[in-house]
Amino acid sequence: MTIPVASVIVPCRNAEKTVEAALAGPLASSLRELEVIAVDDGSTDCTVAVLERIASKDDRLVLLHSGGKGVSAARNMGLDTAQGEFVFFLDADDVVEPDMYPRVVEAMRRDSADYCRVAHDEVFPLTGKKYDFPLKGNYRFSSTEDIVSKFIPCYFGYSFVQVKEWYSGTPLFARREMGTVWSGAFRLGLI
Repeated sequence: MTIPVASVIVPCRNAEKTVEAALAGPLASSLRELEVIAVDDGSTDCTVAVLERIASKDDRLVLLHSGGKGVSAARNMGLDTAQGEFVFFLDADDVVEPDMYPRVVEAMRRDSADYCRVAHDEVFPLTGKKYDFPLKGNYRFSSTEDIVSKFIPCYFGYSFVQVKEWYSGTPLFARREMGTVWSGAFRLGLI
């Protein structure tokens, strides 16, 4: 395999029913210089067997074992192994369109960005209802200072004006972004 442009880190725990669909998106990407790092986090079902079967057919899938230390430890193990210039995170029960990866890499290179957030949809399994999560701002940052001053406030704290609007009926989350690592890409050197 050539040196990857991007790494996709997928923590997996008891995901035998969903992980194959999750890996289908990155492995079908037109960005061929992509490594997919699946980190089994102590699964007790057939997750490892599913991952081994997929890895036997596609050498871009790297399989690691974190020993049941939790999702953060699994992601960190993936980061320690990642070789790509850009890092994406994907949960083992998510599905991603294959064209997302080359489009985000192209945008990040064009803008010399260290982080890029992407809009997404969510389908809630119990109801089947789909929700759109558009971007609430421009999230292409080229410095740590920009991330700290312009992006972090989207997650933490509320201003007096926002609380005042809340009392008049505007939901507080209207200006908030969900705190997820899987809804964007990072330059590996940043994290």
